[in-house]
Amino acid sequence: MIFNKKYFTVLLIALCTCQSNDTLPIPEETLLKVLSDIHKAEVIFNGETQVHKDSLSRRYYQQIFDRHGITAAQYDTTLSMLSFRPAMMHRIYDQVMKNYQEESNNLTKNNSKQ
Repeated sequence: MIFNKKYFTVLLIALCTCQSNDTLPIPEETLLKVLSDIHKAEVIFNGETQVHKDSLSRRYYQQIFDRHGITAAQYDTTLSMLSFRPAMMHRIYDQVMKNYQEESNNLTKNNSKQ
């Protein structure tokens, strides 16, 4: 029940924010970095059992939030707001994937030089 109240509250905040302000709680440049770090962390969790994955993900997510100076509430609200702006979400995720591909290519290039 508490879990549902938390997400209902985030959704309500997002709806109110969407109507009054077009600015996301997390600046887009920071959001790109946060999403990139989260996707990298998800790769680490991929083979873990669900219990271990939940424990790891909580710690990793908090470290990512701390590193970028944001809160879990800001992250949740930002994602909620983006769910009402599919074009913006698509553009942001395209950039995340582009950055990931560039990083992957650089790592491959550096490893082939060795």
